[in-house]
Amino acid sequence: YPFLPLTWAGVFVDLVVQKPNIQNQPAFHPAQSKQDSCNKAVYRDSLLLSNPGATIELSLLFEKWKNFGTPKEEAIRLQNTIYHLIAMHNLTNEEIVNRIKTLMPDLTLATKCTTDDVQTIRKNNKLIDMINIGLLEPKSPFKLSADNDFIAEMNEYNLSSGDKIGEIGAGGGAFSLMAHSLFPGNKTYINDINKDLLQSLKKSIDYDESIKNIDNLELILGEVYSTNMEGYDLDKIILRNSFHHFFAKGTMLRSIKKSLIQNGELYILESIPELDKDGNICSYAMKKNKIIRKVESKGFQLVGQKQIGESILLKFIMKK
Repeated sequence: YPFLPLTWAGVFVDLVVQKPNIQNQPAFHPAQSKQDSCNKAVYRDSLLLSNPGATIELSLLFEKWKNFGTPKEEAIRLQNTIYHLIAMHNLTNEEIVNRIKTLMPDLTLATKCTTDDVQTIRKNNKLIDMINIGLLEPKSPFKLSADNDFIAEMNEYNLSSGDKIGEIGAGGGAFSLMAHSLFPGNKTYINDINKDLLQSLKKSIDYDESIKNIDNLELILGEVYSTNMEGYDLDKIILRNSFHHFFAKGTMLRSIKKSLIQNGELYILESIPELDKDGNICSYAMKKNKIIRKVESKGFQLVGQKQIGESILLKFIMKK
């Protein structure tokens, strides 16, 4: 499964972005500003060393799809479907082409997708991973910008070496692996209920030499009603666009409490209808106040919030 090599992460480790806090709301402690910013040329050089043809290959694929008259939203939908089929299933390129025709009968572009298209996405999955989590611009030459939602978000977690961090609903683990690359001294727990995703991620971690301190990474198979991390005494638990999918939110919140230290922090990042601009939000998305009420009803207290792009990042601690 795609992940972010340590050499890439090191290029923007000093990048810090500060954005205004939401008015009249409790604010996080602002991230400390640093003088040195990321050199985009250095970033692109390191990316090209990893895969010299990456930007060209993806650019040609996106241009090909565009020439079919495909709306941008449909191209992104197809790209992400292929991306997840590669990550979650041991399928050949031909099997993926056949699968997307079945999964996406309403998408004209799906009927024109070829095995070469799938291979391009498979080969450049690391680059696509960084696009998907918002680190890179979604068009060639896929620049890294200092005004970046992902980096702004990362700053708000106030991570420091030695922290014990758990991400619940981590999917393929892109965020957790980035946090681990930036802070390899942390103990990072990557938690998801999808066994296939975790197995695929484990293979990637085991075989990639750029992932350092792998003893500080642990994959946890969660359950619908439990983190399976109770008693781990985590300093921080992070939920990134996963809370609204929880089947048993109250039960999971009680499990989360048992997984944190007494003064631990719970961060919930959610895309919310109030900030949605294009109507592309998940049908299960929750309004901000509903999220807050639900979490606070289970013994947590809201202590900060910040808008990150079209999402809200909420910070909770346990009530005294």
